[in-house]
Amino acid sequence: METTIDKTYAANLVTISGSLFNSSTEYFMSRWAHIPEDKFNWTPGGLSKSPIQLGAHIAITNEFFARSMAGNPPVQGDMATVFAWMGQEEAKITTA
Repeated sequence: METTIDKTYAANLVTISGSLFNSSTEYFMSRWAHIPEDKFNWTPGGLSKSPIQLGAHIAITNEFFARSMAGNPPVQGDMATVFAWMGQEEAKITTA
């Protein structure tokens, strides 16, 4: 059974989602400006992400959703495949 979505509803959803991506990125970047450079790799331990890891995670996640909404997902497959791709892309940013 095929599901249909009202085109106006879909267009509004894309517009709202794009706006949320932009505002969340702006919020993160406004906070990023206050992190001293020597703390970019600091983490309290355990599974906590450092600021640089968090930034990479947000950037890659936003890229995935933006490209997917535009009809050009960077990777296709199940969630394990998506998470594996995200991990690889984040590593490219966070490792020298």
